Amino acid sequence: MSIFAKLFGLKSESAATSTSSSTTSAPSAAAKPDPRRFKRVNLVVDVAERLGTQSAQVLTQIAGATAKVIGENLDAPVVDLSHNGLALKQHSESVSSASRPWVIGQSYDLEVALGQSPSFRARGKLARFNEMIVAFEFEQLSAEGRVSVDRFLDAKLVGLNMRSVDRAFFHAGQDFDFWYSGPRDTNFILWFKNSQLSRAQVQVADKVFWLKAPAGDSATWEADPDVNMKLEPSDARKVASFALDAALQIRGGGEPIAALVKHLTSICSQAA
Repeated sequence: MSIFAKLFGLKSESAATSTSSSTTSAPSAAAKPDPRRFKRVNLVVDVAERLGTQSAQVLTQIAGATAKVIGENLDAPVVDLSHNGLALKQHSESVSSASRPWVIGQSYDLEVALGQSPSFRARGKLARFNEMIVAFEFEQLSAEGRVSVDRFLDAKLVGLNMRSVDRAFFHAGQDFDFWYSGPRDTNFILWFKNSQLSRAQVQVADKVFWLKAPAGDSATWEADPDVNMKLEPSDARKVASFALDAALQIRGGGEPIAALVKHLTSICSQAA
């Protein structure tokens, strides 16, 4: 089950990974490659009711975006984004989709805000639309806009390429239960106890960040002060935010990644 299935109550894309098992499975060899030239990432949308205001705010800052279609009375969350374009949520109880005369192939001026970065203008050609979304292909994007897109997609594209590592590749004596690995030396190592995530190690390049559940309190997590002493506070926040951003994009991560996302969200909420 993907993280978005957990957050939004969607039907599982695949069978959830059992947290009671000590093995991980390799990605299916039959999985079809993405035909798109640019990989597309799904973004956090409308999660306040499910997660509470503070957690939703953190997730939206890290993994959410909005865009305005100038002159079309549409200022809405971006539901997916790539280097090539974006799609907005257009369904609204107050504004019927039928009242917007969209024209496939027509160009529109957009104002895009990614996370907490300053907004930028872009020109987009309408590629498709339906009752729920309207999608644009970027025609004109300034250098500043391209830099903003690159930065915003950085961790997300790492997450899209992370995969579980089969236990056959664990070294003898390693006692962790799950290992997810991806580009740029990004690794999530997870320990479970009584089917609950009890400890986690997050590596991003040369930075390693440990999380643990305080004794007797599995609901509130903290950065492990005993092993994070070498990290500056700003580094710890950056690693936790990067890891959360990447983890949200992992496909087929099941309950282990869902648990990691929950606790990384808690850590980032504390640091906000």
